[in-house]
Amino acid sequence: MLGFELEFTLLRPVTSSSADASSIVLTAGGHSWTPVDESIYCQSSALDHMSSVLDKMVSALESMGIDVQQYHAESGPGQFEIATAPYPALEAVDKLLYSKEVISAVARQHGLEVTFLPKPYAGLAGSGCHCHISLWQAHPELQHHSSASSYSSNSIIEDLPLITVAPGTVPVGRSSHASGQCVPEGYPTLSNTAAAFLAGLLEHLPGLLCFTAPTNNSYDRLLPGTWSGAHICWGYDNREAPLRVCCPDPDKPETTNIEYKAFDGTTNPYIGVTAIIAAGMRGLQEASVLPPPTQVMPNPADTATPQLRSLPASLQEAMAAFEKDNSLQTKLQQLLGPDLLKAFLAVRRFEAAEVKDPIATLLRYS
Repeated sequence: MLGFELEFTLLRPVTSSSADASSIVLTAGGHSWTPVDESIYCQSSALDHMSSVLDKMVSALESMGIDVQQYHAESGPGQFEIATAPYPALEAVDKLLYSKEVISAVARQHGLEVTFLPKPYAGLAGSGCHCHISLWQAHPELQHHSSASSYSSNSIIEDLPLITVAPGTVPVGRSSHASGQCVPEGYPTLSNTAAAFLAGLLEHLPGLLCFTAPTNNSYDRLLPGTWSGAHICWGYDNREAPLRVCCPDPDKPETTNIEYKAFDGTTNPYIGVTAIIAAGMRGLQEASVLPPPTQVMPNPADTATPQLRSLPASLQEAMAAFEKDNSLQTKLQQLLGPDLLKAFLAVRRFEAAEVKDPIATLLRYS
């Protein structure tokens, strides 16, 4: 099951840069645009200012059967987030694309534009599309149904007590397996399945980036201290880890999920999600061992904390990492097919070498 946090920047037109007080201006395709406000994270005035637009976006999404769990102002000027409920993987990706179309269409009805660009402005907060993953056991008699009721309860955590489930599902009992994991106090122990899946994501993360952070502009967002993750690590509720195990309610451990942060609005979500699943499957097939979590902010200058490797700092570095990852290559050839994989990588190589300007990326992906 997948859910997405869709971040975007709302822009209003600038008729004359000299006549506009804002210094934050994007010029593309012969037009100039500036954020609709210069508010900060969750500032109520931003919601007040854009309430009519955001309310119509949410109403339109919900009328299409896309459940919105929350929406709020984000950290950057004119930046907002709409978080959708989890759905089975293919349905979730379909609804992600519908969501982007709805958000853009409603904005245009109000004379505005939207960009999902990862880093439209240097020095300001970027926009991601964080992917929340929960692992479910399929009911063997209901696997053909594309709904949550085709699945049993969340298999992310170990020793999950029997819980109340929807009709047609199969509850999962307590696990009898000893974990051996290093678990901070107050957090649930991951199931063996979830630990191996997460270990696969961690092991293959550098090569994964060319599928989930597929443009040069993506790497302008993946910086230390920006809650996007810049080091190869995982952690419980660690916002600086690119792989975060989220535990939103300690009293409801079944809500635990894995957040994959290196996913943005320039990602082809069908290919990006396939790559994530491929890496997780490799972890399961190879019985990958999950290292201890990182529960502090990664700081290379702090010699008292474990030293962490940095993620690739460019699309070219991510491509090089994938070319060395024979295990992930083999799995993706099986899942995507060799022809699609070859074509996708050819486009990535071109963009890594040629498309450096974020404005050129803006025109291609927004």
